[in-house]
Amino acid sequence: MEENNISICYSFVDNSHSMDAFVFTNCQWEVAKLIQELAESLDVKIKIEVSSIEEGSVIQKIKLLFNSETKTVGASIILSALTACLITPLGELLTKDSELEELNKENIEADINLKKAQTKKIETEIRILEVEEKKLNEQKDEVVKVIDSIKDKVDTNTKVIKRISNFYESASKEPKITSITINNNINQHIIKRDDFEKHILISDNLEPKIIEDAVIEIVSPVLKKGSYKWRGIYNGEQISFYMKSNEFKTKVQVGDIVFKNGDCIKGELEIERKIDNSGEIKIISYSINQVDEYITNGSAIATDEGLKNRRKKQANMAQLDLFSNIEDDTE
Repeated sequence: MEENNISICYSFVDNSHSMDAFVFTNCQWEVAKLIQELAESLDVKIKIEVSSIEEGSVIQKIKLLFNSETKTVGASIILSALTACLITPLGELLTKDSELEELNKENIEADINLKKAQTKKIETEIRILEVEEKKLNEQKDEVVKVIDSIKDKVDTNTKVIKRISNFYESASKEPKITSITINNNINQHIIKRDDFEKHILISDNLEPKIIEDAVIEIVSPVLKKGSYKWRGIYNGEQISFYMKSNEFKTKVQVGDIVFKNGDCIKGELEIERKIDNSGEIKIISYSINQVDEYITNGSAIATDEGLKNRRKKQANMAQLDLFSNIEDDTE
């Protein structure tokens, strides 16, 4: 198997060569899981090994072993993606378009330059390595294509983001650590302790997911006043949700609207979510913010707030069309 290494050096304020065992173990675990998530996202087969710990503060060496089926470009991408994830603040990680691409280009360029330097002595070797260089240039093209999809995968992969955050959060619990050095044998990057917080999630809560025109079959409405959850079926799954439309809730409670088997409501559904410690997205709660229609016996009946919402949307669309026509006239 082909081998690629990356080392993580923990520097200490007292120049010692030891650290808290639980902190080190947690950091080691998070890095291993981060590598695993990146490899799975990029569909690269990989084996992770750890070398013996060295002094010089504490140096953790990680071996990434790629089988013969894995292309060399896969190794470069994993190393570069891992380095970029560990050195880039989370706020920037979600906005940088070229960070990973540049790191991967440096890896490929370094390979090409090394090959060139070794071929100056013998003419025949130069010709051979020119062929290799051509292959590497082809790999560069492949890298660029793959990198185009890496950012989207990393940005949307909450497991990757959470693993990065967990790593720095664990490291910050060791008061002796002054900095962490990431070395992938081509580039070396130092992250100072004061910057650890830039790599840690401020909150595990995600932005609420808003779904308009969501249809929920009502299983159990709430007829009693108070903050009780309704029960219904959404996308084939039974859910419990808060009814935040006071107008609709009141009509149900006073008996103006009576539900029968199979009746549904249609409106704006808000889903509160958070990331758990392993990066999985967990749903905290469901809420119906407004009810536009309730459906009974196959007929949809618009609510007052639904009609207001529809008129508001129509007015907004008319306004957009007006501005569009004005821009066309000025061209």
